[in-house]
Amino acid sequence: VDDSQRKKNKRKEWLEWYSASKKSKEKDF
Repeated sequence: VDDSQRKKNKRKEWLEWYSASKKSKEKDF
């Protein structure tokens, strides 16, 4: 895996985590 692909995956993971944490905050979790 080249470096740009790795960065894309990192960003995807971060976005997934970010949206998940936002959802749980909205539920006052």
